[in-house]
Amino acid sequence: MDIKVSLAEETDFKTISQIEKECFKEDFWSVDDIISTYKVGNCVIYVAKLGKTIVGYAIITYVCDEVEILRICSVERYRQKGIASKIFDEIFDYCKKHFILYINLDVRVGNEAAVKLYQKLGFDIVGERKGYYTKYNNENAYLMTKKLLRG
Repeated sequence: MDIKVSLAEETDFKTISQIEKECFKEDFWSVDDIISTYKVGNCVIYVAKLGKTIVGYAIITYVCDEVEILRICSVERYRQKGIASKIFDEIFDYCKKHFILYINLDVRVGNEAAVKLYQKLGFDIVGERKGYYTKYNNENAYLMTKKLLRG
C-alpha cells in the first residue's frame, strides 16, 4: 500500500472532520474546530493519503521544545496497515528539525490498541487523568510522553 504523508491543506479540513466523526463519534472536531486550532499559528496538520484519498491524519501543536498530539486517527478500514506509524515518522522528523525534546499525548485507558502502538513507538505512561473523556462516560486518560534525543 503506497501511503504518502504530507502537510494538510485547508481544503482537506472537511474530510478530516468527517473522519473525526467516524472515529470519535460524539467527541469529533468540526471543520470550525480544526480551522480555529490551525489558525492559532502553532499547529501542524498531517494527512496520510492513498492516492488522493485521505486515510489518516494528525493534528499537533508545539510550544518551545514540546509537541502535543491533539488528534491522530486512521480510517477504520485502513487500520493495522502502518498508516499511524508513517504519520508518526513525519511527526518525529518535524520534531528533529525543530529541536523538540518531548512529545505528549492523551489516550483513553480503554484504547488498548493505541496504547500498545504508542508504547511500541517509545512513549511511556507518565500519568493518568481521572474522568478526562467526559463524552466517553468520564473514562480516564493516560498521559503519555516520548523523550527525544538531540543530535
